[in-house]
Amino acid sequence: MVEDTGRVRAVGDYWRLLAAAAVQCRRHKAWQREPFNVFSVLRSGSDEVNLHSRFLAALLAYRKAPDAPRENLEDFLKSVVKYNDFNLSSAMIERERDNIDILVSNSAKQAVVIENKIWAGDQPRQLQRYRESLKERGFRDENIRLVYLTPHGRAPSKDSKGDLNVARISYANTLLPWLERCQKRAYEEPSLREAIDQYLRLVRKLTGTDQEESHVKEKEAYMKELRKLCVEGDNSHLVHDMTEALIDVKVDLLIRLWEDIECSLKTMVDLQSRKVCVNKACVDIGRDIANYVRGKVGYNAFGLYWPLQGWSASVSLGVVMLEERILLGIRLPKSECPTEYAKLGEIARNAKSKGMEDRWDSWPCSKWVDSSLLPENFNRDHLVHHRWEHVEFLRDEGRRKTLVAAIAEDLKQVWDAARGKLSA
Repeated sequence: MVEDTGRVRAVGDYWRLLAAAAVQCRRHKAWQREPFNVFSVLRSGSDEVNLHSRFLAALLAYRKAPDAPRENLEDFLKSVVKYNDFNLSSAMIERERDNIDILVSNSAKQAVVIENKIWAGDQPRQLQRYRESLKERGFRDENIRLVYLTPHGRAPSKDSKGDLNVARISYANTLLPWLERCQKRAYEEPSLREAIDQYLRLVRKLTGTDQEESHVKEKEAYMKELRKLCVEGDNSHLVHDMTEALIDVKVDLLIRLWEDIECSLKTMVDLQSRKVCVNKACVDIGRDIANYVRGKVGYNAFGLYWPLQGWSASVSLGVVMLEERILLGIRLPKSECPTEYAKLGEIARNAKSKGMEDRWDSWPCSKWVDSSLLPENFNRDHLVHHRWEHVEFLRDEGRRKTLVAAIAEDLKQVWDAARGKLSA
């Protein structure tokens, strides 16, 4: 009886804390306004390939008339990259050339490689491979500038850059001023000026620099009230327990999503799936997801694999979550099966219009799941620390089923295109 009374009292304490916090939350939301933004409507704000790189490349290539100078490009090279002697007369701007997000080059064999990372991690030897591909095309080391563009100027991984000199620039501190100058140069073109204005608002939101002074003060007042609630009485213990419970909720919902994916896909191949963490080669996907959500070092990815009959265990269909995106396709180490790897890579390159690509030395035929099916900033850092919209997404059965159906359809598309080559 005493134990039951204590449990009822604890539940009552939780409800009172939640009710008080809910009052403050409703007041805070009343202040929030979300203006229309065409970029947010058409793409996820973290879509670095189809949104950010595409729009930035268009701004770099833009000129007011066919024979007019590229003022945006010149400003970018001189003020952002500090490449003052770059020959602009023959400058070309290319996207996804040799998998480089944005490549600026000229006939004098000068090049600027822009690697655009919103929340995604680096691929193995990524920046080193870009430099090597340019050298194979006749570019000299001293004429190649590597630029690593991220929301807040984080450094590339050691594995990606090796000993190369890489310039780190940020959307928040470096790109925003350049975008503002691009907007001023578009003063005579209202459509372009408005497009840049909407993109500026998107970048400010992405980097947390979008709050007007009045909103900042309101947010500070809101957080102050929540802090007071947290330290009143025994509330600090309740807050700690609720934080732990929220992490468990995220783990449970993510496990449910992956179980739905497995149920949808297991009819495609007559084999038992292997559930593994990409980095640790574990067999318990529940444990891998828990370590991923809790931000444990070494757990930057997890997924499902279906080994292909007649091949080694490392050759499989796979669906994996990497940082904040979901990759699917055929995992086939190049070192083990070079002939088949080349065949599948050719298929991917021929089907690039359908989103297929050859990636790294292990995924010769793969495809990213449409990022518009995922909540914005669906990455590990945001999943660990806050971002309640992730929970809302994961518990929304309709959105979950739409995502699962898209994954099944995409993997079937990759498999149908590739299996003939594997058996040939």
